[in-house]
Amino acid sequence: MLARSRVFGLFGACALIFCGQRAHALPNGDPADTCTREDVPWVQVDFEGWTVSAKVRSRTLSDLKVSLKDVGISACFANASPRGAPLAVVRVAEAVEGRTGSAEEHVVVTVSVRDAVTAKNVSREIDLRRFPKGARELALAIAADELLRASWAEVSLTTQASEAIQKTAPAQARLAVRRVQRVEPPRRFELGARAAAAAYQGGQQQLGGDLLLDWELSRHFSFRWAFGYRGSAAERSALGTVSGSALGVEGSLAWWFWRRPFIDLGVALGAFGGRLTFSGRGNSATTGREYGAMFVFSRAELGSDFHVSSVVTVPLALSLGVPLQSATALGEGQPLTAMSGLETAATLGLKFSL
Repeated sequence: MLARSRVFGLFGACALIFCGQRAHALPNGDPADTCTREDVPWVQVDFEGWTVSAKVRSRTLSDLKVSLKDVGISACFANASPRGAPLAVVRVAEAVEGRTGSAEEHVVVTVSVRDAVTAKNVSREIDLRRFPKGARELALAIAADELLRASWAEVSLTTQASEAIQKTAPAQARLAVRRVQRVEPPRRFELGARAAAAAYQGGQQQLGGDLLLDWELSRHFSFRWAFGYRGSAAERSALGTVSGSALGVEGSLAWWFWRRPFIDLGVALGAFGGRLTFSGRGNSATTGREYGAMFVFSRAELGSDFHVSSVVTVPLALSLGVPLQSATALGEGQPLTAMSGLETAATLGLKFSL
């Protein structure tokens, strides 16, 4: 049990370190962190038509900055903005007949965008009563983001008007719009490797690694082949010591039920099978020998893919398996160790898109 705790503790520590680094890499919500740079395209946010606290304004601005960060655009107040002209001006104002309570809690607001890139004005009304109090700033930011992207969609058209807009738009604006409109091709294949640890009720505790080949069937489904090696330390008994080494192949089908720009979460079903070779060393009264046996386990897996970049992914997974065929080492008719019973496993790896 002590060895098993150390193995899985090591994988847990690696996962926490990686997740912590990802968390520190996320935007910190500081509204002014990119508003002094002249090389960053930006949109101006204006609350002059809605009397609310500075806290509400700051949270809305921070949420919009997070939403636009993936396309390289910042959001700033007019008094803290770069020298260049904004791509657009976002105004949040109270609807004419929208007030039903205090300014911050029960009000219908109008979010409007005056787009300098396409010379359009777009707007929509939002009834903040539909949202919990702590989520209203995020709802405003999402509405502004959707309006901006809808307005910039004209740049991707092939009409004469859109071609004229592309020629007259500033270089930074064209770059930002291309980032917004760019559709990433699906990652059809990924190649990588992973470290693996597994423990079995029959006694085997194994460490090893796999080569991976992932095939993305659609946005939510993928198929994986894994080819790997596992080895176990020598286990002592009254007859001597027994160690094991296994070569195996795994096939699994994954369903990715939650996909985000930096992380995917999914579940998978599959099977892992191969050949396990036991090597025995007898004591002074016994003789050791090699013995090989086939094994097959069915597996259910909970996995996550952390996207370090558009090409590099870090897969982390935990799985449970049940034996369809076990492999057992015997000594004088008695089981010494086995790859049998419930399997618990953890993997951590690195993949590259092809």
